[in-house]
Amino acid sequence: MSVPATLAELDAAHVIHPHAVVGAPAAPVIWARGRGATLWDIDGKEYIDGTCGLWQCAVGHGRPELARVAAEQIERLEFYASFWNFANEPSIRLAARLAELSPAGLDRVFFTNGGSEGIETAIKLVRLAWHVQGRPERNVILSRKSAYHGVGVASLAATGIPPLKEGFGPLAPGFVHLSTPTRRADADALVAELRATIDELGAETIAAFVGEPVMGVGGMIPPPDGYWPQVQAVLREHGILLILDEIVTGYGRTGRWFGAQRYDLDADVIVTAKALTSGYIPMGAVFVHDRLVELLAGTAFRHGFTYNGHPVGSAVALANLEIIEREGLVERAASVGARMLERLRAVDGRGHPFGRLTLSISSFVPKPWTPFQWAPFAGAGALAAKLDTIKRGVGGMATVRVLHENPREAALQALLARGDRRVGDFLEGAARLGGDWRRALREWDGDLEFHTTRVRGLDERLPWDHFDVGVKKTGLLREWERAQLDEATPLAVSG
Repeated sequence: MSVPATLAELDAAHVIHPHAVVGAPAAPVIWARGRGATLWDIDGKEYIDGTCGLWQCAVGHGRPELARVAAEQIERLEFYASFWNFANEPSIRLAARLAELSPAGLDRVFFTNGGSEGIETAIKLVRLAWHVQGRPERNVILSRKSAYHGVGVASLAATGIPPLKEGFGPLAPGFVHLSTPTRRADADALVAELRATIDELGAETIAAFVGEPVMGVGGMIPPPDGYWPQVQAVLREHGILLILDEIVTGYGRTGRWFGAQRYDLDADVIVTAKALTSGYIPMGAVFVHDRLVELLAGTAFRHGFTYNGHPVGSAVALANLEIIEREGLVERAASVGARMLERLRAVDGRGHPFGRLTLSISSFVPKPWTPFQWAPFAGAGALAAKLDTIKRGVGGMATVRVLHENPREAALQALLARGDRRVGDFLEGAARLGGDWRRALREWDGDLEFHTTRVRGLDERLPWDHFDVGVKKTGLLREWERAQLDEATPLAVSG
């Protein structure tokens, strides 16, 4: 009698995972259930979802009200196409609700199944708009290095992370990448580069500029002060349309419903997905400004996806938005993010610019060192605060992934984000040694194990150094404002 294959064996035999090595998969972590900010694997081990999955689960896992809404809509109408003049009530009501939440002028939406489809849609819209205006030569899309915009033909071409493009050529033409707007970059110099690029290409050839309000996959990179207002002014001066990629920042992550509102941007297109449904159903929405609608008036938009305006996704999105609003998660993102940043600055006596730090901490795992889950910076601090609460008295490894322009400074701050009560002493010791954190760690009292591994091939292609940092948990994590953190609420915080 044959022995039934385990789930891990079936996974290895039949599933090709995104970003995994084909034919040589790592042992899978198989999720069994989730509730709030907590996940459990099939072995019963408990994890904190510090990233909200891939930044999508704004309201937390296991919300029974979303399950009920989905089931009720499936019983009523599971799906019918939304092409041509076909429609369904949930998608109509969702579009109207999104128009209420969006910045002024963005009163129409085109539904998708996710972010990559949204960027593909946006690029088609802006190029088509110039085409019908008799300006088909306006087809160039300006993007930025380190930007991530998706995996489709156009969205991958817009992406500015070279390793993600290797072997997939030839890529779509017509995309130009400007420098990465890191916090330490000179905003005036970046804008000067934008002007020079427009002069070189000719404004009459450029359709649009696409950018994330805060870069996500590229390293959680907020822009330098003054960057976005100047960029927007230059684009308007030359009649270049603005596409905002809010796939990650949309629906509350920056402390406003949209990053456009945080940076006072008047975009022509805003692309959203992820937190629209908190990932319970795959769905996205592309907001289209009245200006673009006027350019396109009377033109057939021969583009769409089978599941556009999915009634179940729309019903879940409406309920999800209601939860975000009812529970004040947008305001929570602003307040918790600000509080964590303030506390981190207060702990560090050497004046490091924590607002410029891009840090992610993985979910807590007993072993091995390899990280498998990321968390945005402010969520990382909250995660550190919760570790003792969730895993009190349990030994093991917590893994940290650091993305930062200065890896030495980042390593010190990674320990700080862990909330260890002795980290102030460590920072002072490292300062006495001229910032030699490796030597400082060697002289540590032995309670912590620490290692770094540079990821090969990334340094010359990306604007930050990338390290995996492992710190052994030894029971020294203090209860860091534990009473002030609601354990049942997912970590939707701004950085």
